[in-house]
Amino acid sequence: MKMITKPENKTNLIGDVMSNFDGEIDTEIAEKLKEENSYADYPAWNFHANVWLKDGIYYALVRRYHNHESTEQAETLEELMVICREEYGSC
Repeated sequence: MKMITKPENKTNLIGDVMSNFDGEIDTEIAEKLKEENSYADYPAWNFHANVWLKDGIYYALVRRYHNHESTEQAETLEELMVICREEYGSC
C-alpha cells in the first residue's frame, strides 16, 4: 500500500478531472493540472481521490470512508483511472 500524501502547496481546482460514471477525463482540468500547481477531484461510487501531477507522474490519493487507502500513480490519467477502477471499483 502506497501512502504518498498530496503536497501541501497545491490549490484545489473547481470540478472533477475524471469520472467513473462515464469513464471520461475533463481535458480542460487535465490541462490545468499540467500548467498550475494544483490538484483536482476524482469522485467515484466506492472512493474519492485527489489527483495531481508531479515530475511527469500523475498521483491519486484514494480515500474510502475518509481513510487514506493508498496513493496510486501512473504516467497518464487514463492509466491512473484504470488502476483505480480495478482496485476500488468502476462505478
